[in-house]
Parts: sequence; structure tokens; C-alpha cells
Amino acid sequence: MQKTKKKGLLTKRQIQILELIALGKTSREIADELFIGVHTVDTHRKNMARILGLQGKGELMRYALEKKYKF
Repeated sequence: MQKTKKKGLLTKRQIQILELIALGKTSREIADELFIGVHTVDTHRKNMARILGLQGKGELMRYALEKKYKF
């Protein structure tokens, strides 16, 4: 069974990572906290930016901060 993704929908893990980004955590800190690799966190960041129509880490951080209390 394959997951279908609509634009703008994030997985539970991506939302979890976005919440940690909003707290100002680095990819290394997020990886350590979630027991996953830094590369995995960076891949999630890239995928989230694509899904949300954002460009780069700066916009993802801005989005995370704007939505901090709306997850």
C-alpha cells in the first residue's frame, strides 16, 4: 500500500521535526533527540520545503516559527 501525498500535508515525523526546528534545534540535535541520522533529518527538511513550496532552510525555519503554536 503506497501513501498518497497531497501538497501541504506533512507526515507525523515531519511535523515532529518541524516543531524541533521551531525550537531552534540544529539537524544534529534533532537527529540525536529522535535517534535518527543527520542525513535523514536533512532529507526530511528538503522534503518538507518541497511539500510546503518553500525555498531553503531559511524559509523552512521562518515557516516553523510562524506555525510554532499551530501544529
